[in-house]
Amino acid sequence: MTGEPPLRLVDSITELSASDAGCVAVSGSHGGASSARYAIAARPLLSVFNDAGVGKDQAGIEALKLMQDQGLAACSVAHDSACIGHARSSLAEGIVSHANAAALALGILTGAPLREQIIVRAGSVPSASLRSFPNHSHTGGIHMSWLDTSIMFTKGVAKGKVGTTHELTEAKQGTYHYTMGPYSQPVMHIKPGDRVVVETRDAFEGKIKTEKDLPSQKCVFPFLNPQNGPIMIEGAEKGDTVAVYIESMKPRGQNPLGTCCMIPEFGALTGTYYTATLNDPLPEITRKINVDEQWVHWSPRVTLPYKPHIGTLSCSPEIDSINSLTPDNHGGNMDLPDMGPGSITYLPVRSPGARLFIGDAHACQGDGEVCGVAVEYPTTTSIHVELIKGYQIEWPRLENEEVIMAIGSTRPLEDATRIAYRELVLWMAKDYGFDKWDAYMMLSQCGKVRLGNFVDPKYTVGAAINKKYLAK
Repeated sequence: MTGEPPLRLVDSITELSASDAGCVAVSGSHGGASSARYAIAARPLLSVFNDAGVGKDQAGIEALKLMQDQGLAACSVAHDSACIGHARSSLAEGIVSHANAAALALGILTGAPLREQIIVRAGSVPSASLRSFPNHSHTGGIHMSWLDTSIMFTKGVAKGKVGTTHELTEAKQGTYHYTMGPYSQPVMHIKPGDRVVVETRDAFEGKIKTEKDLPSQKCVFPFLNPQNGPIMIEGAEKGDTVAVYIESMKPRGQNPLGTCCMIPEFGALTGTYYTATLNDPLPEITRKINVDEQWVHWSPRVTLPYKPHIGTLSCSPEIDSINSLTPDNHGGNMDLPDMGPGSITYLPVRSPGARLFIGDAHACQGDGEVCGVAVEYPTTTSIHVELIKGYQIEWPRLENEEVIMAIGSTRPLEDATRIAYRELVLWMAKDYGFDKWDAYMMLSQCGKVRLGNFVDPKYTVGAAINKKYLAK
């Protein structure tokens, strides 16, 4: 590492381990006492937290004192400058609000942007240096991460700049939608580059409150997966692409927030309307689950990591109005676990204004969503929305720090995989200069497949390649 500490961007400080000793750890976690335990165990050179508004008795920055007692540097960014739970937001937008003595000795300055005090150096293992590290200066440093070179930031109208922040609360949304199409009344108008903070409802619209509540009794099918929107994007027209960067997803409301169910004739291992059998339906079971910004408390025996993502994200089809349970080339109910904080989803525009819809948040989900239901929960989700003019795509795409991914949805499952891989081959040829047949053969060696769902009316598959293979 030539003397430079590795940089670790972790949405939760719990992701650190003993192998991270000596790193610069930028987290999305609050700076409370519980966060200090994980940081002290890992012993980074510097730990960065969100001050969470500081709070009574300065509980939101208690970690800074506890780490100072251990001789460890720690600072916080202001809660109103960066999204809590989102490390990249802390690095890109955070203003340092507090620093302990050890952090001050490293040169950390309060009241100044964090990105101006941490220099990120790209590589197979990103590294960092601070203002007062010996033998280092800002010369040659890059003040951000992969976002600077993302398709969204390089091709978008706003070039990565965040504009106005809008709030799409439940009250402002009013009526949630169960179809995505060109006919519903717009709920909001935004410009490219604007941020929207959305209050999503769970897939059952909050009607499943206890484990005695059964979906067949509380819900009216097919009125599931309520959607926020449509959000109109200024200047969007057919042939453009909308980019949606998910900044953060926070649980909203009182626990138990999470809901998972077994629903009659729904799921991968039972007879359904489309996979007809004479077998009796599986039992109908409801589980309510406590969810916080670090853990999904599945049972007294099992605690799962909080890995949130958006299950349903789309622009409007050109003429059809498609139900919110069905994915297709407009996007829709893809249930792809990669579509979470730190990812950009690219959606084809086929209707004036794009008409963006979002909903169906999952606190965690395994590949395939095998029983048909993830840990469904209500959220406050922050998205940064961009418009790419004249950049035409046929199917949704995804980009994150490590991969690009093309997404296909249809039945049977192998045809969804074919769509995803075909779109990835064409993408590599058009945007990255690969010979089409070379890309096709190369993906046989290094392509990766993500199974989103194989329970919905159409199945979803993502085909991906690591960005390191795209470099010229």
